[in-house]
Amino acid sequence: KAAAAVAEGLRFVADNDARPLDAAQPTGSLWDDFADPAAELERMITVRRAAIDNFGLAALSAGEPVANLRRKFVPIWLLHRYQVEAAAKLVGGVDFSYSLRGDGLETSRPVPADTQRRALDALLATLSPEALTVPEGLIPFLSSGWSGSNDRQYDIEIFDTGGGPVFDAVVAGKVGPAVTLDTLLEPERLNRLAQQKRLDGDMLGPDELVDGLLGGVVPTGASATREVAVQRRVATTTILELARLQRDPELSPTLALQLDDRHHKLAARLARTDAGDENTNEWSRGLARLLRDREALEKVLAEEKREPKIPPGMPIGGAGGEWMGN
Repeated sequence: KAAAAVAEGLRFVADNDARPLDAAQPTGSLWDDFADPAAELERMITVRRAAIDNFGLAALSAGEPVANLRRKFVPIWLLHRYQVEAAAKLVGGVDFSYSLRGDGLETSRPVPADTQRRALDALLATLSPEALTVPEGLIPFLSSGWSGSNDRQYDIEIFDTGGGPVFDAVVAGKVGPAVTLDTLLEPERLNRLAQQKRLDGDMLGPDELVDGLLGGVVPTGASATREVAVQRRVATTTILELARLQRDPELSPTLALQLDDRHHKLAARLARTDAGDENTNEWSRGLARLLRDREALEKVLAEEKREPKIPPGMPIGGAGGEWMGN
């Protein structure tokens, strides 16, 4: 029966090769759609943008508390979360089977380089200011008060607020990139990229991934728009996540040293930034000082409150804080 299923093009991927954020099997994703994860992520981001732009009071029934918008906004804002996990499996991905000698499936193959790069491009697009800016007109509606008794489901399915019912767009802007960074910057993924690059110089390597990340999120131009403020926030989140990755014992020591050198170079670059925007200049100099002060950086990385709290995701399985598992 197993051979017949393979002949029909059916694949089986065990849970332990499908659920973890560092999983390598590109066909083993849960809750995703379409055969091409990168193309579907691009489509999902377009759908998400349209949903956010059209979100508002029409999402409520007549007489329904406006405060419910905060709960309804979360699955819209995080609409792409499962497709991000699927696309990330292509980066450093390896197509393998549970093979037996003589079945013709003994050889594993890395995901082709062009497919990995296309997936990386789609993932980096989720970190753009356009994708992570909450429309100004929504914020007053998302800050409506609630006078009833909250149930646990309500409490865990909204973003942390800025005090009382006040919606905090900064929190949403931190949670958005965390969805991508948490899976893209898994140490085992970076380790696999390094191994694939050693075996084939044309493959996507960890240096290319880090360069793509930093090149896309660090602001360089002069502007006082809300999007540049969002970009600074995304850059801060990204750089701190890279610092955490560098200290992860699962990361290859060689890659950890390379990341340390990258942080020194980034600090020097940030220290001499002159973007023509004093807010960006102050941010750059402050972040440069933090990166150069190991003790201060370690303290910041150890503060749990600084880590974005992503509301619970898939409801099945019990691992990773899903609400049915608690």
